[in-house]
Amino acid sequence: MQENKKTPLANYGEPKAGQGWFGQYFEAFKNSLIRAWRWKFLWFWGIFLPAAGSRMNFNLPGGDGFGEEGELEALGEKAAFLWQQNKEIIIVSIIVALLVVILISIFFWMLGAVARIGTAKALSEIQEKGEPKTFNFRQVWRKGKEGLGSMLALDLLFAIFHLLIFAVIVGVAFLIFGGFFYGSDGLSGGGDLIAVFLGVGVFLVVLAIILIPLLIVLGNVKLIAMVGIALYREKAGEALINGWRKFKGNFKEFLKLFLINIIFGFFLMMVALVLILPLTIFGLFAGIVLFGMGGGVILVPIMVVMVVIVFAIGILVKAFLAIWRWDISVWWVKKISGTKSPGKVVVRKAAVRKVATQKVASRKAATRKVSASRVTAKKKSSSKVVAGKKSAPKASTQKLAVKKTSTRKAVKRKPVRKKKVSASSKSTPTARKISSKKK
Repeated sequence: MQENKKTPLANYGEPKAGQGWFGQYFEAFKNSLIRAWRWKFLWFWGIFLPAAGSRMNFNLPGGDGFGEEGELEALGEKAAFLWQQNKEIIIVSIIVALLVVILISIFFWMLGAVARIGTAKALSEIQEKGEPKTFNFRQVWRKGKEGLGSMLALDLLFAIFHLLIFAVIVGVAFLIFGGFFYGSDGLSGGGDLIAVFLGVGVFLVVLAIILIPLLIVLGNVKLIAMVGIALYREKAGEALINGWRKFKGNFKEFLKLFLINIIFGFFLMMVALVLILPLTIFGLFAGIVLFGMGGGVILVPIMVVMVVIVFAIGILVKAFLAIWRWDISVWWVKKISGTKSPGKVVVRKAAVRKVATQKVASRKAATRKVSASRVTAKKKSSSKVVAGKKSAPKASTQKLAVKKTSTRKAVKRKPVRKKKVSASSKSTPTARKISSKKK
């Protein structure tokens, strides 16, 4: 049963036989949808992830105005009176409201950074093993706090980039159109009005041609950098540099991803229209029927309930799509990085250092073997010399012993010659004494 719960494994290498790049990317998008639907504990964190179509636009109600000039003057007088009476309270309230908004924004900003890091690590593990071996809801929070400072620093760097781009656009627009308005006495006729509209149109076209590719490049570089911080534990500056290098070196892979994104985006939009249109028609029909039956007393609470349900469904759909998009991003960055196990292999520098250390270790082992063989050869030669030296005195002692034995034998073999005693010697007093003693 456990094998059936696993989701398909990701393929970071080359396409399978007969598959092609389009088939590989299509399979990756399909498997990402399966993973996003299967592991629903990630949906909560998907609420705080960036996703396409998650922006909310607030439009002010239109109309002809607030009223006549007299009414506007009366409102202005009332506002001035309230300001004079409650100036300090209004200032303190505005400051407190701004602080609360700033604190809430910082909290959700940090929570979004934790969600990006934690879900990237969880999705990477699911892609490689088919299921979360070590990750659950709490582990996403715990692992998401690793590298939080680098992720926030990266967000600040890109916020500065966007501000600089906005400042340059505003400056160029001021130089172009400010000089036109201030250099002339105003719009003197229809020709000037047409020139202004043409100038604004040309400026917007040129701005779009320059700005859209620039924002696309910045967005993808930031995407690669965010995954680098989450998986490879890079710092903000290092992740930014590596993000640009990977994007520049894998531009063809980016074009493939961009094309598949367009195809899947169109497909999801059609599915959403097919689902939303019947619900909208049913809601309008039910509202008309209920309004005719009981008026606004029944319609208002039903509308409130429907709005709550639609809001909840929208949050769930946004979370699901965000997890799906983030899973594709993690797979794509790992594919162009050429690493399957990001927890062990950090960056190219680490891999190069590892190879260098292995080469050094092999060289040391070879030198040790050579030195050991030389030492053993020296020991053998010295032992032979010592054995020769020890055997030489043995031979000499053996020769000496042979000489001694031969001399002893020669001495023993010599006959003992008896001395002849003469008559004269017998007549000597000593001889006489000896003879007398014998007697």
